Amino acid sequence: MTYIVRLRNRRGIHPQAHKASALEQVLHKLSIDKSEIIAIGDFYNDLEMIEFAGLGIAMGNAPDDLKDKANVVTSSNNEDGVFYALEKYLF
Repeated sequence: MTYIVRLRNRRGIHPQAHKASALEQVLHKLSIDKSEIIAIGDFYNDLEMIEFAGLGIAMGNAPDDLKDKANVVTSSNNEDGVFYALEKYLF
């Protein structure tokens, strides 16, 4: 079974609420281990999520220090990086 969760960071939310904590709640509810999760991001608001996931992937257009924290770097947004990452690691 495959679940794709898209989370957006919003203003005015609790400072401890971030994409990784949201993923953690979803995993708990679905009894999924974080080692089974792929997280893909391109900016600093994705950092905790990329570090939390079993496989953290940074987009090619992400800042270099975010790329350094990721397990893998894929192509940029403009080069269909999400497609290529999912094709390589999911299918």
